[in-house]
Amino acid sequence: MLRFYGYFKEAVVESRLENCRVRKLIIFYYLEDRSIQLIEPKQTNSGCLQGIFLKRQMVIKQDGSQMPFEPTDFRVGLDLGLCGRSIRVYDCDQYTREFFENLG
Repeated sequence: MLRFYGYFKEAVVESRLENCRVRKLIIFYYLEDRSIQLIEPKQTNSGCLQGIFLKRQMVIKQDGSQMPFEPTDFRVGLDLGLCGRSIRVYDCDQYTREFFENLG
């Protein structure tokens, strides 16, 4: 399992104090079946529903290729199109870094 950290910006229309909200996600990529799971860590008193954002399932790329996501599609600094949102990957865990170093 590879673990990445990402975020997306969500527009806020019901408040005059803020225009957008940044929501952080943990992206799990399971190598055995190429499935993806998105979890939003819970924060107390945030006012947003949090928890499982996308249940574990294989996700097809939105670029028209009809191919599932591969491990090489997840790179730190790239934007991913998942669940109709543009998710920016900003970090990964140590095991994931070692996995990509072994790939070359």
